[in-house]
Amino acid sequence: MKVLKFGGKSLANGFPLESTLQIIESTARLSKIFVVLSARADATDILEKMIHMAASGDDYQQELDVFFNYQVAHTPQLNLADERYSIGRMLEGVALLGEYSLKIKDQLLAYGELIRCLLLILRLNHLVNGQVGARYLLLDPGKRQCKS
Repeated sequence: MKVLKFGGKSLANGFPLESTLQIIESTARLSKIFVVLSARADATDILEKMIHMAASGDDYQQELDVFFNYQVAHTPQLNLADERYSIGRMLEGVALLGEYSLKIKDQLLAYGELIRCLLLILRLNHLVNGQVGARYLLLDPGKRQCKS
């Protein structure tokens, strides 16, 4: 088994993402693989900016739109409605309270990785024939699961 780890810049839209997909596909033909993903370039920074904006009472909606538009730019069939709703609700709560805990911040920042995982699962579905290798892949703890 091989473990492949990809950082943020290698998951950016366009050539970096296509190159990463190619590496995963070619390696998977030769052996079983386990893929570890980071959030795409700048995703964590944008999510962190939005939580600070919400806590400060600033309008974060435009940043939220830009964030999600980028996520689906080259994969319009990627449905992130649940993730957008969850992130929006978290930010609304932060805006109402004017503060946030480290737990809420960590939950929000984790969406960067979760969204990249969803993208790769969609783009590589032909490779895994609907199988995700782990017993269960928790995409949104407590809500959304992808059974293998």
